[in-house]
Amino acid sequence: MAGPYIGIEEAMALMRDSICAIGPVKDLVGARVYGSHFWDANAGTPTMPLVILEFAGGGGAYDGRIQRPEFVVWAYSDKSASEARRLYDALYGGDGDGNPGLQMGRIVSHVAGVTRQRGYAFEASRPRDGYNGTLGAWYLRGTWSAVLAG
Repeated sequence: MAGPYIGIEEAMALMRDSICAIGPVKDLVGARVYGSHFWDANAGTPTMPLVILEFAGGGGAYDGRIQRPEFVVWAYSDKSASEARRLYDALYGGDGDGNPGLQMGRIVSHVAGVTRQRGYAFEASRPRDGYNGTLGAWYLRGTWSAVLAG
């Protein structure tokens, strides 16, 4: 959408970039932050650990300039439930040394050398954990909201 509005694709990109910028998350997954569950059980699973970021609706102001998209964030590990928890914890809180995680973290865009704050994110519900037998991987699945401005 043209103008000062943030579309769904841009909201997804802003959230993905924010997740990829969290040092401990980057150390664990590199750039393996995907927008959907894309793999076929018959073709094997992708390299893990990884993060899945799914758009899950949301709301917005009447004029569209302020939006509150919601996302489901999955942290997957094929090694252990503990590794999936460490990945989710890093996503949530960063590294504890002043490098913030996604919780109440600034969502910024970087265009043509200009950094612009676009909003912030927060966890809307604590994660649940589980094991996906088809994939052979443990996961934590949390729900997140962002407040974004155009």
